[in-house]
Amino acid sequence: MLKTLTAASAASLLLASQSLVADARVAVGHFAPFADTLDGTAVNVLVNGTPTLENVKFKDFTDYLVLPAGNYTVDIVPVGATDPAISGSFDLMDNTSYSVLAIGNGSTQDLDLLALVDDASMPAAGNLNLRIVHTAPFAADLADTEVSIRTDGGDIVNGLVGVPYEGSSGFFEVPAGTYDLKV
Repeated sequence: MLKTLTAASAASLLLASQSLVADARVAVGHFAPFADTLDGTAVNVLVNGTPTLENVKFKDFTDYLVLPAGNYTVDIVPVGATDPAISGSFDLMDNTSYSVLAIGNGSTQDLDLLALVDDASMPAAGNLNLRIVHTAPFAADLADTEVSIRTDGGDIVNGLVGVPYEGSSGFFEVPAGTYDLKV
């Protein structure tokens, strides 16, 4: 059964060994283009005050990390800085998979952590589960961030029209293959 994160959801990058208890799983993505260069986006992640991941850059996405259920405080600190750019607290639930995304650019959209519950169920044979999340902070007004997702031929994908910044499609199945999607 999927459970929801608390309202104060944030990224957890605490590496933990697998155990016999039913742990949570967290994948982390850095989608916050807050600097002019890729190296300038590098951050370190501290979980409960402990350095956990280092030199994570814009566009990086981790595999799932296995974490014990519980409460966490996460600080995202730019490399070379001492103060966090983003901080948050959250609860992880047993038997739940999450994706946590660092988003925003600090000018048109605030830097933030977007936590999503993942659908870890197996798709039908020959299919994959897909979720599309709008994390491009290209306008300050949410109405101006709305996009549509289309195939190369112009067909709308899964009804995704007028998707605002931070909007998520939820998971849907598609046949495995190569797609040329347009935003």
